[in-house]
Amino acid sequence: YIPVTPEEIEMLSPITTMFRDSPRSRVVSGKEHWDGIYIPSRTGAYFEIVHYAKPGGFGLGFSAVRPQYTDARKIVRELPELPWKRGRRLWKKRMPWFDWLSLGGYSSSAPPLLDAWIMHYHFFHRKDFTPPSGPRTVDRFKSIHLTVGRKNAPEVRRLASWLPGTQAWLKTKARLRLPDREASVFDVHIEILPGDGPLRFKRLEMEITKGERIQDRRLGSFSLRRATGGTAFLERTILKDSRYLR
Repeated sequence: YIPVTPEEIEMLSPITTMFRDSPRSRVVSGKEHWDGIYIPSRTGAYFEIVHYAKPGGFGLGFSAVRPQYTDARKIVRELPELPWKRGRRLWKKRMPWFDWLSLGGYSSSAPPLLDAWIMHYHFFHRKDFTPPSGPRTVDRFKSIHLTVGRKNAPEVRRLASWLPGTQAWLKTKARLRLPDREASVFDVHIEILPGDGPLRFKRLEMEITKGERIQDRRLGSFSLRRATGGTAFLERTILKDSRYLR
């Protein structure tokens, strides 16, 4: 997920009609709540744009492709030396929704740098759950580009240390190549800048499903544009100081 201001989520709301099955939903879990726009891909991943009670940072969640059959918690058994934190989200304040595991940030009330967590679902509320099979505008998400202040880069690297795939950290940039479904790769590019800025969103690259149409559009401080080769970009075009960006 990426966090946005209340004004920005209103400006981004046309996405719900531009992308197939991309709802805007309000979620309540225990004492927390958030308002989000969800863009799904054909492969089963989704990109979330949220007005969240915990502003700042960037979120990256992992769960099993078929969570009712696979235990996503097995990664903890493979990496027992790491200082895992864990907890449980409730569905509509009552029943277990999913167990989460993270190295930090997820359970904190402070704005996170990187929310990277594992989800193990409890499908009590979807006893007959089957993965969505309808058409999707996005075939798959290809990459995301972010920036972070040099002072915070070591902490981001620590929080991301368990992520699957490969990582390359240099003085001015980092690249995380994360395995995605169907043997594809999702790239996270991080530009390391002077200062102490948090992770800030710059651009999301998507591969559009053949036959789907995306129109170029300005969405407040963001823009959506179609490129050649079946690719589209959601970009932040106006960087302004706010409590969601500091």
